[in-house]
Amino acid sequence: MINGKSFDSNKRDSERYNGTKAKSRGGMPEMFQRLSREFNLQPVQKTKRERVTVEPEDLQAMISEWTDKKVKTEVAEESEEGPSQKRKKKFNTSGAKKVSRREELLSEIKEDGGASRICSKMLEMISNTCKFQPNGAISGFFQLLVNELSIIRSVFVEKSRCDEFNELLKKLREEEDFEPFAEVLAEEKSCNPISSSEVSTSEISSFDAAEFWEEE
Repeated sequence: MINGKSFDSNKRDSERYNGTKAKSRGGMPEMFQRLSREFNLQPVQKTKRERVTVEPEDLQAMISEWTDKKVKTEVAEESEEGPSQKRKKKFNTSGAKKVSRREELLSEIKEDGGASRICSKMLEMISNTCKFQPNGAISGFFQLLVNELSIIRSVFVEKSRCDEFNELLKKLREEEDFEPFAEVLAEEKSCNPISSSEVSTSEISSFDAAEFWEEE
């Protein structure tokens, strides 16, 4: 008997305690544990608003998508290799041609409602990333998103589309959910709205586009 309890009673208490700890550890998906260790991700503790919990699958999908885009971009930008080397890099082992991210967007924007879908998916990726506390890994993701946004902008200008993209930037600037990413864009000033000098149907002047990320 120990401290008024029998040995068996203490053993049962210990098993219940250890079982609770094991369950707590087991309740966290393995993928989230791995990402937490690798990227040191910390949930947002104090915010001006309640934030939706990010599922590990969301982050995994984001990483996979960005990795795939990076590979495609690197393949598309190979221009200094000889013809035989470029051919090897542009085709995978199955013989299918790898398509660059820009080519993907050019194809998608031609579809019915394609421009809106491109912008909606972009907002979703930005929103998911903004739900984590800022750290080195998240900063890296933000830079990937800035690059993606720049590619989208160039495609929209090429196809003389401006309304959907300019509306996307307005949401990023005005809605609180996107504040961490909007701060990055405001600091870099590398992605302004599409002005009327670029697309004639735009309602935004060159001056207003240049001043878009200035503090009001």
